[in-house]
Amino acid sequence: LESYRKLKDEKSIGDIYYNLGMVYQKNGKYDQSRDLLEKSIAIYNKYNDINSKASSLFILGEIAENKNDITNSDEYYMLSYNLFKATNDSMNMLPCLLKLGYRAIRLKEFELAKSLVDQFKVINTKIKDLDGDEEILRLQYKLYKASGDFENALFYLEELSRVKEVIL
Repeated sequence: LESYRKLKDEKSIGDIYYNLGMVYQKNGKYDQSRDLLEKSIAIYNKYNDINSKASSLFILGEIAENKNDITNSDEYYMLSYNLFKATNDSMNMLPCLLKLGYRAIRLKEFELAKSLVDQFKVINTKIKDLDGDEEILRLQYKLYKASGDFENALFYLEELSRVKEVIL
């Protein structure tokens, strides 16, 4: 960190804050992680680095979710999603949609969850991500199971098993 400060490479310092924030988050040190991620966002704002800011916001969403602060986690995920969408970063939009989809299911907002599933499917079809295929099938299974539509839940569970075999 000091080397980058001496070089006055502030953008790299923002990346270091982000990476350290992720390490702290993975180790359950959420307050330290949040502080570092907020520093990274301040730097990314100065350099108009939208994608890096969106990545930091997404991790802040995970931290809030881990602390059962659902209101803030949703806000961070939506901010992150909208920034990724603004830069046409489809690959990074998908995790945001998944997080919001699972949240909608937990809150029994099934129509919202279906809408998020549809958005995910449109994006995933464009980028042809097999892991995304697996994730969306898992989300659909949970959606239909939670809504009491066991016939569709079983269908998506079987599709999930089929896709897993293809991936392996």
